[in-house]
Amino acid sequence: MGDLQAREVLVFRPDGALDQRWGRPGDGPGEIRSLDDLAVLHDGLVALTNAAAHRHEIYRLDGTYVRTVRAPTREHFSFGSAIDGSGTWLADGSMVFGPVLERTDAGPGPRIVHGEWYTFDGDGGLQGSLVRRPAVVRDGPAERSNEGVVYYAPRAQVAASRLGIWYAWPARWEFHHVTREGLDRVVRLERSREPVSGALRARFHQWLADGPFGVTPGESPSVDLVQIMRGRAQREVRGLPLTLPLVSDSLPAHGPFLVSPDGHLWIQEHATGSELMSGRPDRTSTNRWTVVSPEGRWLGTVQTPAGLRVEDIDDEVVAGVWVDELEVEHVRLHRLVKSN
Repeated sequence: MGDLQAREVLVFRPDGALDQRWGRPGDGPGEIRSLDDLAVLHDGLVALTNAAAHRHEIYRLDGTYVRTVRAPTREHFSFGSAIDGSGTWLADGSMVFGPVLERTDAGPGPRIVHGEWYTFDGDGGLQGSLVRRPAVVRDGPAERSNEGVVYYAPRAQVAASRLGIWYAWPARWEFHHVTREGLDRVVRLERSREPVSGALRARFHQWLADGPFGVTPGESPSVDLVQIMRGRAQREVRGLPLTLPLVSDSLPAHGPFLVSPDGHLWIQEHATGSELMSGRPDRTSTNRWTVVSPEGRWLGTVQTPAGLRVEDIDDEVVAGVWVDELEVEHVRLHRLVKSN
């Protein structure tokens, strides 16, 4: 587990006891300037992402520094006006980076912007393009005050597998497994998207206009909400009137998803329209998960504890972050109970 404030790594035993801790603040080799992500690789190595310094630090599990891998820069890519994601380490020590969004000069109105994901070896060398797929929905240049956001529109979701990535475009319940050899398999579920009612559209716009809107401890605002907040701040500084973003005609089919070590897809269900009407209209995540096998067989549904932000899943344990009444974050492990 990474401690962002202390800039160190804590290693725990399965019973929750602290086994070791290592790392120190700094900018030199083996020192941690910022700790934005952590991945355990197949050969007992740990990759720490330092976004501020555009690099990944590789360590052994005992804290021994191994090497530094520079994060990809814009000249690595064949196209792209913006990088809308970050690196995902695979079990074999390679990395998938993206999406890099395509350039577009389209006029006003919502449109799908494609992105491309690239693979890099364990030393940061470019291997090539992995896949090009829809990435985000954006409004045209006429509405740049809101960073082009179309709220409740689908946003590409990606999760690492042992041999590649699973990609999903939440305009539908469809998941593509992609390896360096190409598309490996497609999993589909027969479910439909819920339309956004006029009442929900008005509720969201009213909530946004009323502001300010805080963030519940332990939760992170959505990428789209951050972009809206940035656009509002820029217009306020420039003395320009505030505008409201477009709202999608339908809610996303689902939320983010995770892949367990046995290859099962854990798909987080999106909040329903009635849930968004009765609570905060930006709180789209739920504690309901649909689980399917990599062959597409429906295995069941799981309800995780309220307030738990799920970060990892294995065959028997669900791990996540929970915030107490003093706004202190705790890592919690919950045993997975399977019905017959």
